[in-house]
Amino acid sequence: MFKCANDNSVDIPVEVSSRYKDFYKRINTCGNFMGEISKEIELLKNDTWCRVPFCNTVESEALGAIIKLADENNTSRVSDYFIKNIDELSKITDIDFNSGRISEVLNSIEFLSLKGEDVVLMVEGPMTIATSLMDSSLFYKSYRKNKEEIIKFMELIKRNLIMYIKEGIKRGAKIISYADPVGNIDIVGPKVYKELSGKLTLEIVNELNEELEKSNVILHLCGRTSTSLEETNMARFNEVEVAEETYGEALKTFLKSDKSKVLGHWCVKRTSLKKADNKIIVMEL
Repeated sequence: MFKCANDNSVDIPVEVSSRYKDFYKRINTCGNFMGEISKEIELLKNDTWCRVPFCNTVESEALGAIIKLADENNTSRVSDYFIKNIDELSKITDIDFNSGRISEVLNSIEFLSLKGEDVVLMVEGPMTIATSLMDSSLFYKSYRKNKEEIIKFMELIKRNLIMYIKEGIKRGAKIISYADPVGNIDIVGPKVYKELSGKLTLEIVNELNEELEKSNVILHLCGRTSTSLEETNMARFNEVEVAEETYGEALKTFLKSDKSKVLGHWCVKRTSLKKADNKIIVMEL
């Protein structure tokens, strides 16, 4: 299993946040401000990529999750579950990409792209989204007793996630960073991984592949997600040697190649750093 460094590579520096009034509200609700801060952090960290958004609750909130936004002490998090019992799953409907914070994230991508910036859209996977909408104990209990309902629910999440990613690509994102920390094999176990969370990730990859090739966009799987797929023999990965000074520069060069655009086994949040083994890991499709 890939070892997540859990470093501070994605923290918002205090020297940035302290200079703006209502910083945490604006960074989560205003697309142009989100883009401006992303660019500011890119320059501060000598990076070559801008990343949005600055929280991992955007998709779940767009599907109904009740979110308490970040402040100087805490990241954005679930304040209450939208789904309290299995009968309430019908409350979940398709995302409106023209309203709410998810619309502002898409606006931030367009804002940056029009300024010539290279943008990473950070997205969460289906299991992480699902357990922001309902308590994990209810989810697993329902999966055992009402499997068809949960599968239908997860298919709705998958469909909306794919639509969100495609809209992000349309707005100018050049990398989609995909992570599903709640759905990795060390959390859910081999059985649930193979029949649900890993299966959904593979379906998302396959359904996006044509769009990735057409638009020349990278889908970068979190290292823990990609190694979960590999350890369960659900996917194979190959190494490609690179010569660039940083991982971010290597990704820009890789975009010009004709190889598979699905990558993994490392962290896209660390694009300003040099990868010690000078390799990019490519998923076989």
